[in-house]
Amino acid sequence: MQNETHHGTASHMSLDVYVIHYSPLTERRKYLALSLPKKFNAEWITEKVVKQEDFVVRDFFADNNILGVPLWRISEDLGINSRSRVKPRIISRIEGWAYRMIWKLKPTKENLVFGAMPSLKRLPNPIVEVTHMHIHALEKSKGSAKDWVLILEDDAILCESFEKIVEEISKSKFKDPVWVNLNAGAGLLRTRFDPKVNHLGLFQVRPPTTRCATAYMMNRKYVEAALDKFTKFGVPNFLPIDVIMQVINRSIGAKSFWSDPSVVLQGSEDGTYESQLGKYRF
Repeated sequence: MQNETHHGTASHMSLDVYVIHYSPLTERRKYLALSLPKKFNAEWITEKVVKQEDFVVRDFFADNNILGVPLWRISEDLGINSRSRVKPRIISRIEGWAYRMIWKLKPTKENLVFGAMPSLKRLPNPIVEVTHMHIHALEKSKGSAKDWVLILEDDAILCESFEKIVEEISKSKFKDPVWVNLNAGAGLLRTRFDPKVNHLGLFQVRPPTTRCATAYMMNRKYVEAALDKFTKFGVPNFLPIDVIMQVINRSIGAKSFWSDPSVVLQGSEDGTYESQLGKYRF
């Protein structure tokens, strides 16, 4: 990231900001309304908005790919991410390559490659609805002159460095589509053999996986390429939004960066908020 960014001279941010919010969770809105800097001018996306939209969704039809990415590749990336909780990511990647070679030699060993794949059955309506809210935010930003988009879920807890880091990232320029995970989550951390963090506290993740979708930034190239993929293939209703965006990373050849330390915590995971899964319309 150090080699491809430069900082603009303008004092204002080139940034669109959206908050994904389920309207009954009023305490979350109160917190973010007070915590988000006013200059961010965040737009709130609720379930009431997406109900008015006609989203193109698709079920899984036993194709060999999702959003243009082969199933084996998606499963391999998910497996690498999962194993990196307990071992260096490079070791997890080498294991993934080895499993793939074994599978090619012995097709009966397909569980080695596809074992990390979810069931690919339609998810409960509220989870699909959250996905629609994220995609709606991307659609809202379509045609914007801003260079970056920041999306927050309503359980985001902002750390002290949040404002400064977001401002600096929003001044960065890239040749490629870029995804930046600002949040912690799922026990996924920087491992010993990952690249060192840069001056913004970011390091590149290979493969270009995601770390939940509580807080992330995308440059304009990413947003446009992602929307093209959703238009062509539809929005999967059988994967959660964080996995969908991980597949998009692969599909559009994006670079993925994670923050270390994270500048946003996931309140429904760290105990700040009670998890609402199952409480509302599940």
